[in-house]
Amino acid sequence: MTEELLALLKDVPPERLAAEGNHELALEHVQRFVSSEEDRARRRMEVRQARSVTDQVLVPLVGPSVLTTVRIEEGLHDVRWADDDARESARRAIEDAWADVGGPGAPPPVTPALGIGADVPVRGSSAYLGIYLAAVARFGDQPLHGNVVATGCFDAPLAHVAAKQELFANASRRLRVEQLLYAGTHEVEAERLLRVHEREDARHRVFHFDPWHRQAPVRQIHVHCGPSKAAPPRRFTDAVPIELPDHLEPRDLPEALARFRQELEGVHRAELCIAGPVLLAAALGVEARNAHATVRIVHRDGQIMWDNRAAPPEIGPTTDTERRLVIGHAPASVPTGWRHHPVPKHLTPHAMPELVRAFFARGAAAPSLHLAFATALPVAWAVAGMLKNRANVRYYHWSDSGYVPWFEQRRGRAAIEVCG
Repeated sequence: MTEELLALLKDVPPERLAAEGNHELALEHVQRFVSSEEDRARRRMEVRQARSVTDQVLVPLVGPSVLTTVRIEEGLHDVRWADDDARESARRAIEDAWADVGGPGAPPPVTPALGIGADVPVRGSSAYLGIYLAAVARFGDQPLHGNVVATGCFDAPLAHVAAKQELFANASRRLRVEQLLYAGTHEVEAERLLRVHEREDARHRVFHFDPWHRQAPVRQIHVHCGPSKAAPPRRFTDAVPIELPDHLEPRDLPEALARFRQELEGVHRAELCIAGPVLLAAALGVEARNAHATVRIVHRDGQIMWDNRAAPPEIGPTTDTERRLVIGHAPASVPTGWRHHPVPKHLTPHAMPELVRAFFARGAAAPSLHLAFATALPVAWAVAGMLKNRANVRYYHWSDSGYVPWFEQRRGRAAIEVCG
């Protein structure tokens, strides 16, 4: 099979093969097609020094076996579809991605382009997931952070598991791979390989929120306290304002949440920016968690940080029945009996998944929580939303007299309960 593959890849530079995670194959390419020993030594060095691809979607092709990047580009590109299933799955992946990002009308005239060229055949429907994720990234204008290796489709069992596992192992040694994902109708036993059960699951695993097309219909909501609070980000070109009292009190929260809930009625997609106390963000996170609309929280710098569809991580083991935590970088005070749960000072969308995972693994491990936030609003929004129905939580505000309870969220209850 290697000889057949080398014949197909004769015109592909070996450095390109190495860059896409096929290091051993690249060395065999040099041995097979470079005539003199002096040139072989030079090309082997070039293969070893080849800069690996970054921030790309890669798919494993089996029969013969090779790993390649996949991009979605305008116009027609030569891809060797070996059968109708392969061609149809690629078409369906692009159409599904366009629909999921809210693109208007029919998808644009784009096709997949493989990094290793058009000579290796694409067989069956297993390239669906990789093409779909590449198309979501393209249509939703969302760059990847690290490489993602993806294979399979949602309506068929994953095929050639052993061969793909070997490709994945080679890729993990040579590339910075963030995720190894597969779609399929059955679970498979493969180290580090994570199954995604539906398209939404795949999007959140890779992007951590739902990417949308720039022309998708989106309700933009700016919740702010008093007329003097910060303006929404520039991306909020048609924001619906929800103005609250300048000095917000716990008793103001039910009306604020009712107005927010009203703005979400009949809406499929919404973006939210908040200018106010951190506990306002926490309360809005609880409210958004079970909303019909997909709601994204946007930081004041315009970066999309999280959305209300993110799957909450597993809660770590504990013998505690109650915990009191101050979540933040450098809180003003950590009273006796409270613990400090640290978070990074500089918040980025890429840092959010690990931040949230760490909190649920170590901080949230108790059925009853008392929480205070000394951090950015999106952290409070994300954490409070994902704690809904997973713990009884009381939320505290810092004042001159210490931490004062504002509201609590009990498991099994839809609405928050204001304290005092």
